[in-house]
Amino acid sequence: MASITKRGRRYQVKWREHGRQRSRTCPDHDTAKQLQREVERQLALHGRYRPPTRAPTVEDAMSAYTDDRARVLAPGSLRNVEVALGHLLASLERSHRTPLLSDLSRQAMRDLWSYLTGARGISPHTAAGHVRQAQRWWRWADAEYPDTCPRCAPIDLPATRPALALVAPTWAQMDAAVEEAYQVPRASGRAHSPQGTWYGRAFEVARATGLRAGQIRGLRWDDLDLDAGTLTVRGELGKSRSESRGRVIPLAPVLVESMAGWGRREGWLVPHPRQRRPRSFDPSTCRAIWTRTGAPAEVYRQPMHTFRKGFETRLLELGADYRAVEALVGHQLPGAGASYVQIGPGAALWEPMVAAVDRVPEVGRVSNLEALRGQGEGQ
Repeated sequence: MASITKRGRRYQVKWREHGRQRSRTCPDHDTAKQLQREVERQLALHGRYRPPTRAPTVEDAMSAYTDDRARVLAPGSLRNVEVALGHLLASLERSHRTPLLSDLSRQAMRDLWSYLTGARGISPHTAAGHVRQAQRWWRWADAEYPDTCPRCAPIDLPATRPALALVAPTWAQMDAAVEEAYQVPRASGRAHSPQGTWYGRAFEVARATGLRAGQIRGLRWDDLDLDAGTLTVRGELGKSRSESRGRVIPLAPVLVESMAGWGRREGWLVPHPRQRRPRSFDPSTCRAIWTRTGAPAEVYRQPMHTFRKGFETRLLELGADYRAVEALVGHQLPGAGASYVQIGPGAALWEPMVAAVDRVPEVGRVSNLEALRGQGEGQ
C-alpha cells in the first residue's frame, strides 16, 4: 500500500502502481497522512492514483457560460446575462471569498434576491429577471459540472408588479423629447451643451429613422450621402439575420435638412463629447428627459426603443406602405421569399420607402399632421 517517509522537514508518501514506484512530497505530517489515505482508497478502488483536479470556481463557470452563449446571443442580450451573473458573483462573495460551484443553493438564490432588492435598490421586477437569469446559468452548470455542482434548486420568486406595456409615442411627444434632450444638462446655462447636443442629435435621428440605439451610436458620416438623401446601415450594426447583410435606406428630408447644419462631417455621426469611441446612452438620463416632457410612463419604459415603435406606428397611421416601413427599420419582411427581396436604390420597395420617409414631419411642426393624415387616407 502507501508508506510515509520523512525527508528533512518534509514528508514523502510512496506507493507502487502497476509495478512502478510512485511518490509525492507533502509539507507536513497531517497532509501526508491525508494523502496516504486517499492513495490507498484509490488503489483499492481503481488500482491507480490520480490527483484530484481543482474544483472550478463560480467565476470560471460563468466565464465558460458566457463564451458558450456568445455564439447564439446578440451583444445586447449577452450583456444582460453578464450583468445578472455579475450580481450573483457579488452576492456570493459577501459570504465566500472565492465562491465554488458547491456553494450554490436555494439560500444563495434567496440571498441574491435580498442583495438585489436591498443593497442594490433594484426594482422587484428587474431583480426577478436577474434571478431567473442566474438560475438558467445554474442549470447549465449542473449539466456541465455534475461532479462538483449541486442540482439546480429554483426558488419561488415573490409576485411582482407586471411591467408597463410599451405605448407608441405621438409625434408631439417625440418632438418634446427631442427639444428637451438638447437642453441636457440644464444647469449649464447654455442653450446647447456638448452633452445636450449628443442626446438631442441621437433622439432626432431615432425619431426620423426608427433605428436601434446601438445602430445610431455606430453610424459614421461616411455612411451618409446628404446629396442623395441616403443612409447605409452597415451589416455589423445589424441585430437580426436580415440586417446582417447591410442595407441602404432613404432619409427623411427634414432630417437631411437638420443634418446639413451639424458642422464638421467626419468621424462618428453622434459622437460623445468626451470620448472618441461611441458610448451607450444612459437610460436614467433618457428617462429623465422623457419625464420632463410630461409623457406617461408607458411611453418611455424603453426610452430609446420607444422612438422605433413611434416611427413605425405613426407612419402606418399616415398611410405608409407596411413592407416599406418594415424595410426601413430592418425587420424581416413577411413571406417565404423575403430573403430574396432587394433593399436599396432602384429596388421595388425603394419608391414606397421614399414616400414613407417623406411623411415624417419637421420637429416642432406637428400642426401639419392633419394634412398628412388626410393625404394618407386619400391614397
